[in-house]
Amino acid sequence: MKKINNKAFSHFELVLAVVIVAAIATVGAYTYSAKYNKSKADSGVILNELAKQQDSADNVEGVPVVDDPVAAAQAAQATENTDTNTAEQSKPLTASTASVRTRARMQHYAKSQLGNYEQPLGSNSGRDVRTYQRYATAVDGKDCMNNAWCASFASWVYYKDSGSGRYRGCAVSTIRNQARAVGKLHSGLKGVRPGDMVLRISRPGYYVPWKEEHIGIYISGNGSHITTIDGNWKNKVTYHTDNRSYWTSYVDID
Repeated sequence: MKKINNKAFSHFELVLAVVIVAAIATVGAYTYSAKYNKSKADSGVILNELAKQQDSADNVEGVPVVDDPVAAAQAAQATENTDTNTAEQSKPLTASTASVRTRARMQHYAKSQLGNYEQPLGSNSGRDVRTYQRYATAVDGKDCMNNAWCASFASWVYYKDSGSGRYRGCAVSTIRNQARAVGKLHSGLKGVRPGDMVLRISRPGYYVPWKEEHIGIYISGNGSHITTIDGNWKNKVTYHTDNRSYWTSYVDID
């Protein structure tokens, strides 16, 4: 009986020892796994951070990194096209575009003076009127102050538009001669465009506040009438619609 008990105890100790060893091994494996996973996660964070830093370094001036050679070629072409488009936009204006802008400005400056009038009426003078006259004075040795001022007004508008004194004077004949000299005077109104200067000669029986000639800025027209903006029309700067046949020629401002 004693021998049997000793053997039973020995088996119990053996089983207990095996259980203890297995438990220790399991705990050790779990601990190692946890440490390994943590180390791996930490490595992942570091790698991600390094990748971000590399991306930041590679994306200098906003240029993306392209690993694919085909994509790289496409990106280079897109950049070249952008540069080409920018260069195209920076080219000087064409003659036709410049003409449109010039004519728009010519009308703009004429319209900006609408309502300016002589002070007193009938005096060919006044603060605004003197501005036009001072600009036109001393061309052909003429003093424009206190004189009829339709040509002075047209001269001033053209100067404000273009910065040029090509057409400048207080007499319509002066502007006519200047335009003729550069090949810009046209008989009749065929081809006239908004912004051009139109000229007329007084006709017997038709009232105008001066004896011989008049000039205005062409705005619009049809087969029978045209509308202009004139200086010194009824003592002020105003819209003026009149029979087309009264206007004899025009100055092409291009």
